[in-house]
Amino acid sequence: MHIALYRCVLLTPNSNNDQKLESLIKLVTNEGYQLHPEVLNAITIKKLSLEEVYAAIRSEIRRRRLLKINSLNIMLKDLSLENVSVIKKSGVIAFTIVNMSSEHAEPITPSQLGYLFRDRYHKFFNIWQERMTKVQLYKLNAVSSKFKGERTVIGLIASKKGGFIILEDLNDFVRISVRDRNMYSELIPGTFISCKVINEGDVVMVGFEDLDIPDHQSKQISYDITIAFLSDLLLGNKKTDVDKLIGAFRKLDRIGVSAVIIGGNIIDRNSLIKGGFTSADGYLVLKDLIKLLPTNVIKILIPGELDAQRLSLPQPPIGDKVLGEISSLEGVHSMGNPSMVNINGFNLLLYHGQGISDIVHYTKIRNAALLARKMLKVRHLAPVYGGHTPILSTAHDGLVIEKTPDVFLVGHAGIASDTLYRNTLLVTAPMWNTDEGAAAIINLNGYTVSWIKS
Repeated sequence: MHIALYRCVLLTPNSNNDQKLESLIKLVTNEGYQLHPEVLNAITIKKLSLEEVYAAIRSEIRRRRLLKINSLNIMLKDLSLENVSVIKKSGVIAFTIVNMSSEHAEPITPSQLGYLFRDRYHKFFNIWQERMTKVQLYKLNAVSSKFKGERTVIGLIASKKGGFIILEDLNDFVRISVRDRNMYSELIPGTFISCKVINEGDVVMVGFEDLDIPDHQSKQISYDITIAFLSDLLLGNKKTDVDKLIGAFRKLDRIGVSAVIIGGNIIDRNSLIKGGFTSADGYLVLKDLIKLLPTNVIKILIPGELDAQRLSLPQPPIGDKVLGEISSLEGVHSMGNPSMVNINGFNLLLYHGQGISDIVHYTKIRNAALLARKMLKVRHLAPVYGGHTPILSTAHDGLVIEKTPDVFLVGHAGIASDTLYRNTLLVTAPMWNTDEGAAAIINLNGYTVSWIKS
């Protein structure tokens, strides 16, 4: 793990040891190893001597090299540290921003739009190359004319209409007939597929695969970390019951969650404007809700299409000017949509979910959990350019899911759901302007999810 991943917020910081701790992590990283977060947990909470910890780590590294043990992850149980035990209570020990796709979103001119799709193609192709299954591939121009047998090609779906798709790569394109209606209903423009084709006058698809995430192993910890996820508060909407939100936030305080993540559409900007209010007025209500939580709880905010931010993805963080006093409250982090954060070694992908609208348009999927799963399968959060979801024209596609998340949190869907897909936990949150408003309480120890209302 890179040193930057450990530049984190410590809930029990010791400023005298910060530099020593970073030096310790750097030394371990330079040796080609990584520390499990529970080691940092023990160092921080138990205030251990960093010199003694480093000596124990060096001893463990020598042991592994002598015995030719290939494991690179150093856990607390591997170290001979007396009187040290794993902290059992819920608490975020380390939090860091892994990336925000909006950070590098520089607009380009319409004539440069090809840069976006070339970048998307290269990222998708690199993901495809990492797949364990390899098959003989043919270039698209090899299936443009008559051929015998079955051939496999890869490319981006440039368009989908009337039972045909146009599949293209960086040099060529081919028109493919998709006669199977179920197969056709699963295809989404802008996504990357590998497909098997035969020649029957037309080039005919007989099978295809999305890029998909790998079936990875779930992370294991021996202590509880509970986080809350809620979305679409829609403050300013006449149907949003603020009293219910106050009750829910008070419950979060009593439960003792370590982090609260709000997944966009915090306010309903349109309703506020119609009522003669400003966006800032809506965030004043959010300030009062946040103040119901302890200062040591991490609070993460991302925007949605109804927040005070541009509509096109990726969205930058909600600005300090409109958030006002919220920005200076302890533990508050305003982030872009989408973003990925790391909490004690778990990568959480946060996304408001606007791209769901285009998946609904091009497929038969209506179930919230299956819509979120489809985004993981195609490895993209909003693949359709020029559809229902506004996308910023940039030279780099920041909406490709390059890193497999441990947890995928999605708003916008309007329905509460939680499920596991290939050992990634998917959670979609409902809207608070309906009777279904609820917050998901997620324990990262075992991926258990419960739902609370007011």
